[in-house]
Amino acid sequence: MVTQRATVEQLIQKGEEAYLRRDYDIAIELLNKSLEEDPENLETHYILGISYSKKEKYTAALKHFSTIVNSNFLFVNTNHVRVMMGYIYVIMSKYQQAIEHLEKAISFDETNTTALSLIANCFYKLSEYRKAIEHYKKVLKYDSKNVNALNSLGYILIEQDIDIRQGLDICLEAIQLKPESAAILDSIGWAYYKLGDEEQAGEYLKKAFEYAPDNQEIKEHVKFVFGL
Repeated sequence: MVTQRATVEQLIQKGEEAYLRRDYDIAIELLNKSLEEDPENLETHYILGISYSKKEKYTAALKHFSTIVNSNFLFVNTNHVRVMMGYIYVIMSKYQQAIEHLEKAISFDETNTTALSLIANCFYKLSEYRKAIEHYKKVLKYDSKNVNALNSLGYILIEQDIDIRQGLDICLEAIQLKPESAAILDSIGWAYYKLGDEEQAGEYLKKAFEYAPDNQEIKEHVKFVFGL
C-alpha cells in the first residue's frame, strides 16, 4: 500500500514536472493537493507562487510568497521571494508595499540591482524624484552599464528640469549601449528640445517614433515638438 508520505511526494514531483513544462494549471492543482498534507513545504509554496504569477493571479501568488517570508524555517530563496513580491506590488501599483519588501531584500544584499531598480521606479511613480535618482545611482554604482538605470536617471533629470545637460549626457551614454532603444532616443530628443536645439530634437524623436510608433509618450513628444 502506498503511504500517505509517498503520495504527497508523488504529487510534489508531478507538480514540479508540470511546472517545468510550463503547464501551470496542472502544477497548481497538484501542488495545492500536496499542501493539504504538507502545508509547511516552502519549496511547494515557492513553485506555487511563481506558477500563480505566470497566470497573472497575483493575489494568490502573494499568499504563497508571504508564507515563505513569514516562516520560521530557513529557505534558500527567501530574498528572491521578497524581490518577486516587490515586483508584483509594482504591477498592482501598490508602491509603498513594494518598497517595504524590496528594502528588506536590500538589507540582506545591498548590491541587488533588480531590487534597487524597482525601488527607484516606485519612488518615480510616487513623484519622489530625488529618492528615485538616489536609487538609480546606486544601481549604477554596482552596474555602470545598466541601460535602464542610465536612461531612467537621465530622463528624470531632463523631465523634471533638474539638470537637463547632465541628463542628456547620461542618455547619450546609454544610447551607445543600446542604439535602437526607442525610450532612450525619446529621452535624448526631449532633452535637445528643452535645450532649444529643435533640429537635433526632431532627428532623435523621429527615430524613436520609427521604432515605437504606438508608444503614447513618444507620440506626445513628437506632436509637441512638430506642432502636430
